[in-house]
Amino acid sequence: MNEKEYDLEQGLEELVKLVRLSTERQIDKASCEAIVKKAKIIYEKYPESEDIALGYAIILMILSVKKPELNELKATVDKLQALHEHFPNSRDIAESFAKILFNLSLKQSGLNEQEIAADKLQALHEQFPDSRDIAESFAMILFNLSLEQSGLNEQEVAADKLQALHEQFPDSRDIAESFAKILVNLSAEQSELNELKATVDKLQVLHEHFPNSRDIAEAFAMILFNLSAEQSELNEPEATVEQLHALHEDFPDSPNIAESFAMILVNLSVEQSELNELKATVDKLQALHEQYPDSPDIAESFAKILVNLSVEQSELNEPEVAVDKLQALHEKFPDSRYIAESFAMILFNLSIKKTEVRESEATVEKVQKLHGDFPKSEIIAFIYGVFLASLFDHQTEVDERLQTTETIKKNL
Repeated sequence: MNEKEYDLEQGLEELVKLVRLSTERQIDKASCEAIVKKAKIIYEKYPESEDIALGYAIILMILSVKKPELNELKATVDKLQALHEHFPNSRDIAESFAKILFNLSLKQSGLNEQEIAADKLQALHEQFPDSRDIAESFAMILFNLSLEQSGLNEQEVAADKLQALHEQFPDSRDIAESFAKILVNLSAEQSELNELKATVDKLQVLHEHFPNSRDIAEAFAMILFNLSAEQSELNEPEATVEQLHALHEDFPDSPNIAESFAMILVNLSVEQSELNELKATVDKLQALHEQYPDSPDIAESFAKILVNLSVEQSELNEPEVAVDKLQALHEKFPDSRYIAESFAMILFNLSIKKTEVRESEATVEKVQKLHGDFPKSEIIAFIYGVFLASLFDHQTEVDERLQTTETIKKNL
């Protein structure tokens, strides 16, 4: 071994030590900069050594995670791009470059910058089509870029690219998750039932292949709910409810799945004629609301089904319990128009069963407050008008009747 070979071997050994140091969790910014500086000195001493360049690239990529500042990240990307251009046939350097390009894209807000990063990743993927690491970085940036794109054609192109990546790397969870998420976003633009069903089938296959992926399960749940809105036959929504129930049981800590499950339950309740079935659905929604008390979607679904149940209840105390629940929901979500309207409707349903004037006046005050908070709600305005007319009929004092008449005129 001559002196030059010996020095190169020593440089590689030093670089390996630096790589190990860079992977330590408890490493401060100053130490990061010192490691990069040493690695750069070694690389500049042996600029034609691909092994040295790779070690330097790995250190740059690892430590970039510890440098959240955009300017520092951009500088590191430039260094890795230079390494890739100097060793264009090095797959390992290309993979490090791909990973840092994706990391940089997460910090970039401009559409043009993200498109440039996506183009570079596509070029890397085309050069190294068998690299799973590059394909995964490309897949993830395609999905992120699709969120910024408003055109349907652009999203369809991105979905086609992701499908091709998934077919090439069917066991890559990262690619499958990116594909699943873009499919559910694309489904929002699909108006044909057959298109929607085809997308559901793709997501079901992805879910069956990656049953432990929460991202895929959430995408599947959302598209199942979208599909249910288009289904007319009763047995079809019921089958979808069962699938969503199963997803909720598999991922009980997912608020997204719970919300999809809640919304489909309230849609199904409209078709339920048996009181026992309706009560069972109410219990499921109450359990979801108790598990996710801060979810407005679940709260709104719970509010709607409480109104549906109150219509079927004959005992006076049962609707009163539902009124108390809706009042609590309204107090927790005072800005929710849906909950406010449900509260107004259940107050109206309950008033039909009451005959006391004093109780009617108290109810009118509640509805008046709702009308003041949501003056554009036609439902609340109508109920308020009906209450005022009913109250007028029960009033005996002239002053009271005049005041009620003026209030009715204001709301016409």
